[in-house]
Formats: sequence, structure tokens, C-alpha cells
Amino acid sequence: MTTYECDPTHPDKYVEIVPREAAATTTTSSTSGTLCAHEYEWVEDEAATAESDAKLVHKCKKCGNIDMRMTEANSAYVQFLRESADKITKASANATVKIEAKNWSSFQRTVIDALSKRPDVTLVVNYTEAGIRHQITIPAGTDFAEFIDENGYTGFGFLVSKGLETDYWAGKLTK
Repeated sequence: MTTYECDPTHPDKYVEIVPREAAATTTTSSTSGTLCAHEYEWVEDEAATAESDAKLVHKCKKCGNIDMRMTEANSAYVQFLRESADKITKASANATVKIEAKNWSSFQRTVIDALSKRPDVTLVVNYTEAGIRHQITIPAGTDFAEFIDENGYTGFGFLVSKGLETDYWAGKLTK
């Protein structure tokens, strides 16, 4: 049975707890045949991408024994936000930045802040909601003062309600 626990240092994140018998383990003896007095630490086994969360292992610093494995919840969303903000920040002057939000339906303040610092950049976001592809175009110079909610997020549906939806299929069908 998998359980989830709140990480007290990051109350908005949860960790997946996998039972010991479900985690892969290695021998606890060293090459000399003596037992290891394990010193475990959490180590990233697979980095997060914008589509999948990071995988962590609880690994002994001395012998490499893996005691537990877990998925770092929300790390894929954080990676999506980082990549989005980075694209905006590094865009050439007067560029149009295109973002594919395959699994996501909102931006956190970091992305909006990056866009606010680049008033010359137009942002085009493609996303799916209820199985339907949508496109939002945020013109260069848009004032975001009222686009961020009290929690620091801007939902794509909210941007659509502000009249920023553009025809997703128009550009796809002419190619």
C-alpha cells in the first residue's frame, strides 16, 4: 500500500512512501564481507522533466544500499515553470515564445514575473482541457496586474475568460 505524507519543510509538497518490500535493495555487506552501518541520504535517481516527477532513492553513502524509493511530488510542475520562465527570459528581442503545456493548466508567479520583465515578448501557450486543445496568445506588453490570484497563480481558463484565447487549429491546418 502506497501512502503520502506532507513534507514539513515544504507544506505544498507530498512524498510518496513506498513499502520496503516494494523497494529494490542490494546486499548490506561490503566487499570484505562485513556488514555496513548504513548512513542513508535522499539522492535524485532521475531528474524531473516537465512531464514526469523526479525519482529519489534513500541510499547509503557508504555501500550504496537502497532502502526506499519515492517520487518527488510536484517536481514536474516546478520543472515546467522553470523551463517556461527560462524560455521567456532568454528569448530574443520582440520574439514570440511558444509553450506546450501538456500536463498543466496554470502558471505560477515566476512565469508571469518573467513575462512582465520582458514587455517585448509575445507568449503563445498550447494546452488541453477536457480533451480539447486550446491556445492562448498573450500579446507583448500585456499588463498582468490583475491576472495573478491571491495564491500567486494564473490559470489558463482565467486567461481565456479575459479574451486571450486564439484559434489553435488555424496555424496547424495551413501547414
